[in-house]
Amino acid sequence: MTFTVSVCSVNDGNGLARTNMSAYWQDVNWRLMWEDKSLEYVTKQNAKRWPRNLTIDSRKRHLKAVNSQTGQIVGYVRFILPETLSDEWLEAKVPQPTEQEAADYLALYISADYAYSNITDHMDEPVTEMKNIWFSKKNYIVLDHLAVHPEYQRRGIATMLLRPGLSFAEKTGFDVFALATEIGAATYLKLGFTVLETLVQDYTSLGGVDNYKWAVVEHKSGQIDDEGTNK
Repeated sequence: MTFTVSVCSVNDGNGLARTNMSAYWQDVNWRLMWEDKSLEYVTKQNAKRWPRNLTIDSRKRHLKAVNSQTGQIVGYVRFILPETLSDEWLEAKVPQPTEQEAADYLALYISADYAYSNITDHMDEPVTEMKNIWFSKKNYIVLDHLAVHPEYQRRGIATMLLRPGLSFAEKTGFDVFALATEIGAATYLKLGFTVLETLVQDYTSLGGVDNYKWAVVEHKSGQIDDEGTNK
């Protein structure tokens, strides 16, 4: 089984929603905010948001991993570039829509039933504070989102998705910043990221799990060779 990595398309909404929601649904604490909504329902609503999300910000770069045999989208990564780099790495940028297309994407986005509970908001606050403190220290390329469909995890797909962004960061001399859960951080550490700070939380009073670890991680420029692998 082989996989390819390429830029996303506005027509990828269903596949991206299926992969992302299925991946994050594995996280008991993340599921809390959806209360009694099913994975199938949330996935259907999430799909309506993708065309706008893929085209709304010129600094964002979107890559997908695809099963070459079936055409199924099995992974997704999003990087956010500093404003000074917004005209670079265009091969990973989804083309800008026309005015009519943008209006259509907005209407579809608004039509989604994406209301969720604020039950975990107070847990998010210290995480956001930790992230913002570190993020303010320098001008980073941000690894904003990474997901691999559960059926395709532990096959190297996350690494395939991350390498183009890390290689671009290397060429431009920027460090890469990410906020990760413990599972995500383990993947990042294998690629040369280092942990800057961690925060452990207890979600049991909300119906979640204890010892839930967040990590702020950084990938320093200078670690990738010309082949896109760690030195």
